[in-house]
Amino acid sequence: MYVGRRHTVTVTSKQLLPFACAFPDCKHEAVALVVGVGQGQGNSPYFLDESGAKERASSKGSLAADENARLTLRLARCPRCKRRDDGAMRAVKGKAIAGVLATLVLFPLFGVFIDSLNHSGFGTWIFGVIGLLVAGFIWKMQSWKWTTIDHRVAFVK
Repeated sequence: MYVGRRHTVTVTSKQLLPFACAFPDCKHEAVALVVGVGQGQGNSPYFLDESGAKERASSKGSLAADENARLTLRLARCPRCKRRDDGAMRAVKGKAIAGVLATLVLFPLFGVFIDSLNHSGFGTWIFGVIGLLVAGFIWKMQSWKWTTIDHRVAFVK
């Protein structure tokens, strides 16, 4: 049994980052103001390190926000040619789709396993529905990365 406190922090960072268009026929370079969002957690076992847990959560959140800002810029439209890097977009969406598909397959399979142990049919139904709900949650939690890009990037020069 875990005794302690988990601190969770959501960090928003604004950064000026260099942008270079991924398309060889454009190669536009610019500077962009990018908003990154990240979360971090820090644990304080037995309530012995509260300030350290808060600091670790903040540090991890800042690193995640910086990483998200770099990802957001890779997914942004070029201000000159108005195209996105389709490979980067496919990679981000592919990870989300893989998580959704894994959930839609593994949860019902776990239900089938439970049904085989106690010879009932409820496990498949219950875990099938839970799998659908979790898959929807995963999609919602990941889709903001590509649906909010245009609102989080502003080109300065």
